[in-house]
Amino acid sequence: MSFEGVVRPAVVPNFRPAPAQPSSPIEGSSTQGMATIHGASGRYLELPYSISFSSSTPKYKEKKRRVDEVRIYQQDNHDNYVDVQSANKLWMDTSQIKAGTNITTTYTYTSTADDPPDNVDVLRRNVIKRPKPQQ
Repeated sequence: MSFEGVVRPAVVPNFRPAPAQPSSPIEGSSTQGMATIHGASGRYLELPYSISFSSSTPKYKEKKRRVDEVRIYQQDNHDNYVDVQSANKLWMDTSQIKAGTNITTTYTYTSTADDPPDNVDVLRRNVIKRPKPQQ
């Protein structure tokens, strides 16, 4: 094999056909942009109607939460750990749904401290935390 055969790329002819050009819509058509459904009767049905929906969910405000403070260790290295707060109860202000009402909804979760895994130590149970006021 010569040096020229390694450096110079081989030119392979292109056997692929050119991509098909999209057909352009008929200009000046009175039904352009209209959906039509053709039936067996030979007549067509125009659907000049459109509709859209939107919705939003209310933003609840957290009043307070009850947490368990736990330390999670690495399985094989107890010198490597992270301290976390695991929420077990939330109090949410849901009065934004109905104006002029004062409704508090409580959500309760399974506590980590009830049956902790082998690599979890419970530091403190049922600590009440209040959210910081927004500025």
